[in-house]
Amino acid sequence: MDLALITKNISPDIEFLILYRSYNYYGSYFIKLSKSLHKDIFSFRRIDDDIDFSDINVLHNFIKLGLGKAEKYALFFGMHGYTWFIKPSPYKFITVDKIKEIILRNNIVFDIIGFDCCYMSTIETVYELNDCARYIIACENASPNLGFNSEEMVNAFSSGDSPDKIAIRIAKGFIKRNNIAPKLLEYPTDVAVIDLKYVEELVKKLSVIGINDDFLLNKVKNAKIVNEEGYETYDLYYVIYKSDIDNEIKTDILQLINNMIILYIQSDLLKQENISCFCYGIGFTPFPYKINENSFSYRGLKVKKQFCDKAKVIPGC
Repeated sequence: MDLALITKNISPDIEFLILYRSYNYYGSYFIKLSKSLHKDIFSFRRIDDDIDFSDINVLHNFIKLGLGKAEKYALFFGMHGYTWFIKPSPYKFITVDKIKEIILRNNIVFDIIGFDCCYMSTIETVYELNDCARYIIACENASPNLGFNSEEMVNAFSSGDSPDKIAIRIAKGFIKRNNIAPKLLEYPTDVAVIDLKYVEELVKKLSVIGINDDFLLNKVKNAKIVNEEGYETYDLYYVIYKSDIDNEIKTDILQLINNMIILYIQSDLLKQENISCFCYGIGFTPFPYKINENSFSYRGLKVKKQFCDKAKVIPGC
């Protein structure tokens, strides 16, 4: 995130709060950026070097600091992501259900939650955060180190537009930045903007059919996205489209996915990859149990230790 660009372009009615940790061992910082009619306000404070960003109380206190009388709120995460948890450091993680717990504890519904993290556009993630936000910005595939376009993000928030238009503008800026990046920084990626008001109905439809490993292994191998932690995700739209389920149910589910994903863009580099043909914006993790309203969440995933052992996964088991 470019602090100079944010300070230059921020409007008087916007405030940025940033909790930042340097991976070069220069410490952790709390940064506040805003602008009055007469001057810029730039607060840069070093905090405890040993702060644990996976501690839910750190997230709780950070969100609490930002609450006030604003008309719109957004929350962005910038770290490694692996479908159902994010890693603020190599040996620490925080699961999405814990993020939900903290947001609900603060009694806030964010207009936008953004993940500058790999593989976070999954139905599990958006279902878990269904009560926490109106829109989610996330990548179905890997996310580049460049992250979000700071200038486009500030301009979007300063525009006064509705949250959906702000989210779309930020997502387009994300892909634009990646497409014009120097070759060494260019990364095959994508981004989706998801309208959460369709998630509940979609999950109810999915609970009727169930999705499991046998179904996937036999029908949709091409839709598999593999990441470096050993997780496998599959594109939800492609799986349903290729399935043999009842045509009426299939049509309903595909329409709900289309309604939910209000924007999906692939980078130029991803368009050159074979997997691009099988990606429509949101994936899911093929844990071997029937999806239903009670188990379709990270609370359900945690009891599946046999799958985690098989996948050599430690977090959440």
